[in-house]
Amino acid sequence: MAIYTRKGDYGQTDLIGGRVMKAHPRLHVIGLMDEVMVLLGQLISRCKEKGLDVRNIEYIYRQFFILQTIIADVKGAYGFSITTDVIAKLENWIDSLDKSLPPLRHFIYYTGHEDALLSQLIRVKIRTVERWLVNLGENEAIDPLALAFINRVSDYFYIFGRWLNHHYHYEEKILQLKIETNAE
Repeated sequence: MAIYTRKGDYGQTDLIGGRVMKAHPRLHVIGLMDEVMVLLGQLISRCKEKGLDVRNIEYIYRQFFILQTIIADVKGAYGFSITTDVIAKLENWIDSLDKSLPPLRHFIYYTGHEDALLSQLIRVKIRTVERWLVNLGENEAIDPLALAFINRVSDYFYIFGRWLNHHYHYEEKILQLKIETNAE
């Protein structure tokens, strides 16, 4: 199979169920998820090199691939879905990681180990996916569980970033805000 087909040379591409312009919101969401998946691959590789268990992240990676397929399936012909079991699994992982961390009572700086920062970057990119998925949902039907998955998975990478800092003995730096007023 050739890597190039020349079919997209005029600004259109195929989705499951039809051709669309490459500027279509579905393709924007799929492209953003692609960016997340590259970052997930990087985090998986980095964590494996350090001997960390990456099964949860690999699971999330596969769920992102399923979600891409859901978004690409314009007519819902294949019936892929994100299930409540996936959401529950993420929530259990979040709770488990959170229990192993000091309680969070303040905002924190996103500093520390480079893998923790990568986890936070993934979280931020996932929030971008979420905004564009909501945008897509304003004009097309989006499975509410897809939105729940995106929301929960961003929470997972927030906690995982904190966990990585804790694992690598980086102390979280508290961000304290002072509100100054100019009372005259």
